[in-house]
Amino acid sequence: MLGYRTPIFGIVSILVIKDRTRGTGRFNLAAGALATMVGIGAALGVSVGGTLIQHVSYRFSRNRFGGVRPTLVRCAGNPALSRKG
Repeated sequence: MLGYRTPIFGIVSILVIKDRTRGTGRFNLAAGALATMVGIGAALGVSVGGTLIQHVSYRFSRNRFGGVRPTLVRCAGNPALSRKG
C-alpha cells in the first residue's frame, strides 16, 4: 500500500499548497517548508523507533508508534480525518 500513498500525498499536498498560496507569491516557500517537515519527521521517526527497539523491544516500539498518528490527527482537530468513538 505504501507504493500508492506516497505519490498521492505528494500530488495532493502540492495541490493544496497551490490553492492556499494563490496570489501570494509564496508557493515555493510553503512547498519547501512542507518538504522540510516531512524530512524531519522521517528522520525523527527512524531515530526514535530505532532507539526504542535497541533499548526496550520491537513490540514496545511498534505499540508506541502505532498510536502516534491517530493522536496527532485528533489533536489537529480535523473532523474529516479523526476517528470517532
